[in-house]
Amino acid sequence: MWDALPWLDLTRSELKVWAKIVRLTKGWKKDVDGISLNQLSEATGILNRNIPRVIEQLKARQMIEVGTITKKTNKGPRQFNAYRPNWDYRSWKKGTMTFGEWQSFVLKIEGGKRLDSTLNGESNKMGFHSQPRDDSTLTGESIYRPQDRIPQDKKKKDEPSPSSSHKKKGNTEMRSEIPYREIIDYLNEKSGKDFKLSDRIIKLINDRIDEGAHLGDFKKVIRIKSLKWREDPKGNEWLRPSTLFGEDHFQEYLNEREDLIEEDSADRIIREVENITRKRGEPPAEA
Repeated sequence: MWDALPWLDLTRSELKVWAKIVRLTKGWKKDVDGISLNQLSEATGILNRNIPRVIEQLKARQMIEVGTITKKTNKGPRQFNAYRPNWDYRSWKKGTMTFGEWQSFVLKIEGGKRLDSTLNGESNKMGFHSQPRDDSTLTGESIYRPQDRIPQDKKKKDEPSPSSSHKKKGNTEMRSEIPYREIIDYLNEKSGKDFKLSDRIIKLINDRIDEGAHLGDFKKVIRIKSLKWREDPKGNEWLRPSTLFGEDHFQEYLNEREDLIEEDSADRIIREVENITRKRGEPPAEA
């Protein structure tokens, strides 16, 4: 289970609610318990109206089961939503992939790497090659780096260079090597919002890439500012591409230190789990 938690890349709200459900069930030696929205809101500090959305996210990840239960109260019998943690962590999901499927995927890659070492650079039967792999292969993510752009000799002679193209008013053309969808999906997951890819967002991403930014930089900015602003009603308004990826703020946010941001108990749990994973020599999941 401790290997699965960092891989899931849970939001702060998801981890808080899941941890409270575990505390009220397993902590009291119960298989299932009826918990009100007010109870979860008071325990986690999450607004009452946002709790149902977090519950749906945990259901989609297959981390909990939801039903109803009747409890006796001072005002008589009353129905509550009932929650049961799913302890089969191999069935927990990140997107469409379960943790068990991801583990099998990693084993195949590791097997391919060992087989490659005996083939002196030739393709093996599994389709792996002995060329150096980026660490991102083990996390299931494709990380774009500036040095991975299309070689200059393969570009058209009249194609403008990246250094000059970002100065144009346009620069809204999508490039195959840039993971736009991954950036926006990560922003939506961390902010709890639903931004759609648009010409304006494409231009912001292209401009920052042309200045030397890469996927890890975008994720770091999103991670830092989501941690700082998500639960702040005023700051939450700034969790948007125009603010995060804008020319005036991106470098400033990128240079902020993550370890100086105040963490709550949920964030500390994630840090501790990642530290345990590192000590075992396993590749930690990227946040």
